[in-house]
Amino acid sequence: ERSVQIIADIAEINATTSNTKAALTGLFKISAPLSFGLQHLTEPINEFAALHPGLVIHMDFNDRKVDLVAEGYDVAIRIAALKDSSLMARKLAPIRRILCASPDYLARMGTPQKPQDLKEHHILHYANTESNIWRFTGPDGGKHSVNLSARMMANNGDFLKSAAKNGHGIIQSPTFIVWQEIASGELVAILEDYPYSSLNAYAVYPQTRHLPQRVRTFIDFLKDKFGGAPYWDKNISA
Repeated sequence: ERSVQIIADIAEINATTSNTKAALTGLFKISAPLSFGLQHLTEPINEFAALHPGLVIHMDFNDRKVDLVAEGYDVAIRIAALKDSSLMARKLAPIRRILCASPDYLARMGTPQKPQDLKEHHILHYANTESNIWRFTGPDGGKHSVNLSARMMANNGDFLKSAAKNGHGIIQSPTFIVWQEIASGELVAILEDYPYSSLNAYAVYPQTRHLPQRVRTFIDFLKDKFGGAPYWDKNISA
């Protein structure tokens, strides 16, 4: 983890040291998670394409972890802890995760007051994670872990959001998926005193002696779009 962070820091430094302004051309192959990509990359990618008409952009929206080198990707957007030190990485945005459910479900089943209460509830689980253990930090800073059995599982966050809106149970979701439903009241955040462990969105790319200008320009563009406080978190309480 430490070696990966050093590589990420070096990437951040290198990204600020080039003033090359050459026109960007050629195939530009990008991988991004399905829900995040469709909700939050569609407009930026269209804008980026308009700014750089010489690029032929190939977008792959898929939640699988692609092999950038073997499959010929220039860059991938990943929402995860950094693990693979063979790749360079730059942080794009913090990713908060919250628990939420529909008002109807909470009226029928009650609102959990502490993590252990979740054992008495219907859990909607994201199937691409390696564990059924949900981890929280309590108001006093203590760590809480709950091993939960799922009422429903899916490998797509938007499907789980729909299930939660229809009263089927509680989801643990990145705020970038549920932010509009939280704002509208269709979903209600719960256990806010027990924040769920957070992640980051990274742009990752293969280690090369010279970073292609199209990759550097694209990453800088996305960092400017998302900033330190992403727009999807602005109306969600900390």
